[in-house]
Amino acid sequence: GILSQAGDTDGVFIDNVTANNNGSGFLAGRGLWFINGTKADITIQNSEFSNNSLVGLDISDGDVTGLLIDSNTVIGNGDSGIGVLGPQGPDNNVVSNNIVTDNGRFGIEIKNPSGSSTVSGNTVSLTAPDSDLRDYAGIAVFRRGPGATNADQPNGVTVTGNTVTGFIEPNGDGEGIGIPVEGT
Repeated sequence: GILSQAGDTDGVFIDNVTANNNGSGFLAGRGLWFINGTKADITIQNSEFSNNSLVGLDISDGDVTGLLIDSNTVIGNGDSGIGVLGPQGPDNNVVSNNIVTDNGRFGIEIKNPSGSSTVSGNTVSLTAPDSDLRDYAGIAVFRRGPGATNADQPNGVTVTGNTVTGFIEPNGDGEGIGIPVEGT
């Protein structure tokens, strides 16, 4: 897939890219992975991230502002379809108009946000959950181990106009939740 690691990432435009079938086994393989360092003014649009062994589109380790993830197709990835850790201001972060289908446990994850984030117009569905015993969620806004620059409690996220269907944990040990939201 596409990897940006251990540097400041500013002004990236990704359009009409296909990043599918990356990695083998559960612990490797993403369609796109931006990790470590500050991230600003990133646009990822009109692209496909499918059948990667872990995450389709992953913005990791916080410090992101001015992120736009729009009009992508994200299908059949091993864990999350779209994951964003630590979105914050001053610029708005937007996840919109994506088709997110049959990913592992989560369709879209917004982890440790600290304001200025919008999740809207996405279609998130799970038609065939796998055998994972943990909870499932369509769009999840929650606290994950906060880092030095990530919010301790999620805040400032607007979730509106999305369609979320089919999130059922198949084994009866966890829960399937359409849109769980934690924080303030």
